[in-house]
Amino acid sequence: MFTNSTLEKLEYFKVLEQITRFAHSELAKEKILSIRPLQEIGNIQKSGNLINEAKSLLIINIYPPEEFEVNLLESLAHSRISGNILSVRRIREIGNLLITSRRYLNYLSQNQNNAPNLKNQFWEFLFVDKNLENRIDSIIDVTNEVKSSASPKLREIRKSITDKEIALKKVVERKLKALNSESMLQEDFLTIYDGRYVFPVKAEYKRQINGLIHSESSTGQTVYIEPTEILESNNELISLRFEEKREIDRILRQLTEQIGQSSKYLQMSLETLVEIESIFASAKYSLEIDGCFPQIDKDKPLKLIRSFHPILLRRLKENTIPLNLDFKKNNILLITGPNAGGKTVVLKTVALLSLLVQSGLHVPTSSDSHFYLFDNIMVDIGDEQSIEDNLSTFSSHLANIKKILEQADSQSLILLDEIGTGTDPNEGSALASAILLELSRKNSKVIASTHQSNLKILANYSEKFENASLEFDVEKIEPTFILKQGEPGASYAFEVAKRIGLSNHIIEEAKEYVSENKKQVEELLVKLQKQSNELKEKLQSAEKENSRLLGLTSLYEKQSNEIKKKKTDIFAQARKEAQNLVFEANKKIENAIKQIRESNGDKDVISQSRKIVTEIKESITKIEKAEVGKESNFKSNKLSVGDFVKLIEGNTIGKISEIDEKKRKLSIISGNFKISVKIDEVEKVNHKEEKNLYHKNDYHSTLNSLVLDIRGKKPEEVEFEIIRFLDDAFASNIKQVEILHGKGAGVLKATVHQLLKNHEFVESFQFAKIEFGGEGITVVNLG
Repeated sequence: MFTNSTLEKLEYFKVLEQITRFAHSELAKEKILSIRPLQEIGNIQKSGNLINEAKSLLIINIYPPEEFEVNLLESLAHSRISGNILSVRRIREIGNLLITSRRYLNYLSQNQNNAPNLKNQFWEFLFVDKNLENRIDSIIDVTNEVKSSASPKLREIRKSITDKEIALKKVVERKLKALNSESMLQEDFLTIYDGRYVFPVKAEYKRQINGLIHSESSTGQTVYIEPTEILESNNELISLRFEEKREIDRILRQLTEQIGQSSKYLQMSLETLVEIESIFASAKYSLEIDGCFPQIDKDKPLKLIRSFHPILLRRLKENTIPLNLDFKKNNILLITGPNAGGKTVVLKTVALLSLLVQSGLHVPTSSDSHFYLFDNIMVDIGDEQSIEDNLSTFSSHLANIKKILEQADSQSLILLDEIGTGTDPNEGSALASAILLELSRKNSKVIASTHQSNLKILANYSEKFENASLEFDVEKIEPTFILKQGEPGASYAFEVAKRIGLSNHIIEEAKEYVSENKKQVEELLVKLQKQSNELKEKLQSAEKENSRLLGLTSLYEKQSNEIKKKKTDIFAQARKEAQNLVFEANKKIENAIKQIRESNGDKDVISQSRKIVTEIKESITKIEKAEVGKESNFKSNKLSVGDFVKLIEGNTIGKISEIDEKKRKLSIISGNFKISVKIDEVEKVNHKEEKNLYHKNDYHSTLNSLVLDIRGKKPEEVEFEIIRFLDDAFASNIKQVEILHGKGAGVLKATVHQLLKNHEFVESFQFAKIEFGGEGITVVNLG
């Protein structure tokens, strides 16, 4: 249950109004404004996926046909009534509806690979009737006039009208010339009165002209007379025009009847076009807010990653601070922190995004966010003091909370802003504690904001409760709007007062009235937040160092594997050469024996043969020595803990820290690394050699992040920075990095892409997905 009052407080309707900016027809705007949160997860996901597909078509510049903007629902209903005649304009618009419906059907069919769900959802409801379309086109022209070719009879009538008008004009022109020559006319041109030609005669001459008086001017000086000579012709012309109208009515009646027979299909097609337009409007809105449709899972806790309030996002744009919130296994999240620090915005953001997601709409959040399916969202936000109902602010809040307690269950999301305020602090805090505990027993999901210290203690020691706070920069004396979970926050009342400009002597005097316990609690919270910030910085630094070490470890493993492969290849080649040599040796020996036999032991032949055998032995001895030399490299002298060794397949030097004789392994310390290797993979070196080799190969990567932010810099300033960043990433064996250059005019983007094309370590690069930054970020693959 989502009441209109709740939707209004959470600015749900304002978001819908923002989406209507991308719709053209009034019906589509009404459709968007009628969207409400759903309960059935299948319908929610279907809506989100349809918007996904529409968005993907827009991204690749495949736009839908022009929207149909006319509301024909009433006209289609009238067409079903027997004997009704629709206007020429309405019939022409129905023809345009048929054309638009056919174009959209073709559009969905042609793009079914990119948008299969859009095609499957709508194509069968788009009505196409080429016969009716052609029939309307053959009867009504682009100026909304019935064509003479609409029927043979109409063509004949209009020809008669034309002939009669030509003949009548000749008579009228002669009469006009005659009367004008006698100065009997007030003006020298004709006037048409009720479809009949009349002459503007001066009042003093009206009795001198035989004819029918139709009217007089307001001054009485001009009388409009239809002369007897043209009376009969005028009558015939009027009669023909009546006949023309009857024939047109007959044609339009038949056409209206034909439309009426298909009106239900036409109405279905119109409603389908409206729905498609609303989906594409939602897709365009998603592109504007860089939105996505996140996961919905009842089995996972509510988790918001890089989420924004859509109204604030449109107003503040890139200055908006993202919200990160994870309910984990808790039910109650108690937010504390400074005034104007963003507590209410956090409450509204969580609830508003939940409502929009349950409406099947895209929201500005990470695609990794998890949203929960709520049956009810209830809020107590703002001042609802009622003079009419004789309720104070506090009484109004309690009355609202009473309703919330009656309706709350495990499928409810409840937002309580500044709970426990508006009355005595101790009593308000006690009531707030009892209310939160009751909601926890009901397993409701609750986000509450407060300044009450007792509630911070309650959240710290109660099961399923969690403290959270909004950071405050004490040095700058301003809120950061960053939510931190797991720790309460101070209210910073004096700091906020100082920032606003309240007199220092008033602030100092106020501090004297703060109880000692309260002062100690606030000072402790400030101290804890400062320590937390310091620990966070150290953790970030440690994570960067760990990332660097992991990269170097990976690089070492890669190089070690390459050396092993080279060794294997060398041995294989040596064995092949040895086999070839033995084969050749055998061949030469056999030839020598054959020659000795054939020469009957000739001394020269025997001497020559001995020389050949000696050369063969020498060649084999050289190969054996080389092989023994290679193998001997893997045998070590007697090693002890503390000895310095070098990896045979590289220049890495280290000091032995452990030896495992059974497994024939040892551990060595090299710089910041501890490496485990086999004993036969190292050789002992003296301490002096260790120093020389170690310093020779001492490389330190300066890579601190996987993202390089160059926004706001000039192209000539960033070239070296980009090259150094890519080299450090490659040296750390990192496969993928990102360069954040922004969209802007595209100069930085072009510079980045030109450098990437020519860099030896870059395998490929592409823009990030639209939900992760689109053309503002380039993803680089290294190899």
